[in-house]
Amino acid sequence: MKGDNSVRVWDFATGKQLAHFKHPKGMEAVEFSPDGKYLLAGGRQGGGYEAKTVTNGFIYVYRIPADPQKEAITLVTKKPVFRSEYLHFSRDGRQLVTAHEDGTVRLWQVRQTGE
Repeated sequence: MKGDNSVRVWDFATGKQLAHFKHPKGMEAVEFSPDGKYLLAGGRQGGGYEAKTVTNGFIYVYRIPADPQKEAITLVTKKPVFRSEYLHFSRDGRQLVTAHEDGTVRLWQVRQTGE
C-alpha cells in the first residue's frame, strides 16, 4: 500500500478494513480524539512549497460511529490549512495542536459535542 495517498481504518481484532479515504496528494498526520468519536487527518493537496496558501491542505474530521462494523465512518468537515504534518489532542480533547510544513504551530479550541 506504499504511496497510495490514503487513510485506512482497520479493526485490529479482526483485521477487517473499516474505511478507506483517498486523498490526492497524501496524508502526513492522523489522530483519534481522546473519546474515540473522531478521527482527524491532515496533509497536503498539491502545489509547491513556495505556494504558501491556506488552500494548500486540509485537516479532515471524520466521525467514528459507535459500531463502525455496522455504520460508515463519515467526513464531518474539513478545515483549510497549510500542509499539516502533526496533529495531537490534549488529554481532555478540548485543544488540538497542529504543526505545518511552513514552520507554524497552531493551537485550536475544540468544540465539544453538545456544548
